[in-house]
Amino acid sequence: MSRNRASSNLDRDIAIKKFLDGSKDSVKRLKALKQAYEKGFENEQEFYEQHYSLIFYVFYDAFLSFELHSNTRVSRQRRGLEGAVSEKDDFFLNTIHFTFESILFMLPQKLHNRWQYHGIHGIILQLIHEDNSKLIRKRGIKLLVLWMLCLQENTTDKVLETFGTLIPYFPPTLTPRHSSPVSDVSDTPSPLQPRPSPPP
Repeated sequence: MSRNRASSNLDRDIAIKKFLDGSKDSVKRLKALKQAYEKGFENEQEFYEQHYSLIFYVFYDAFLSFELHSNTRVSRQRRGLEGAVSEKDDFFLNTIHFTFESILFMLPQKLHNRWQYHGIHGIILQLIHEDNSKLIRKRGIKLLVLWMLCLQENTTDKVLETFGTLIPYFPPTLTPRHSSPVSDVSDTPSPLQPRPSPPP
């Protein structure tokens, strides 16, 4: 029993070193963080609070890198809507979703204060995009709800509008509830709300 525990602790320490190694690419570092988490931190909360900025940077960079890779590949299927689980689905379920969810659970106070608001909102818009598989969209909706629970009264109208697009017959626009210190870029089209065509 003690040998197994010592081996597990060694594997965890190696995974943490890999995550903190800036010479490795973000995808490998994110996978190492997941491995360390699964092996069991001595204090997960303390680790996330100590390295919160680095964790989000690696997570965000890995997501954008893989998203660019998956979008530039030519596929005969529509992003895994049919057939077996696609490479994108597999990476999302095994790494991206896990890390995103752990950030939501470990850093709720920072998220409540709208920390990384624009980056998180942009990621969620990509996850719930209609061209993604149903599997990814379902997980994206779950992450959106968890994020809104963290934001609570700091939820912005822009986030509520994003949630509203997922509900049939929900009003497409909202009456502003309050002035927000976060300035949303209203003229930037999202995957859920394409820019209207100019009049002829």
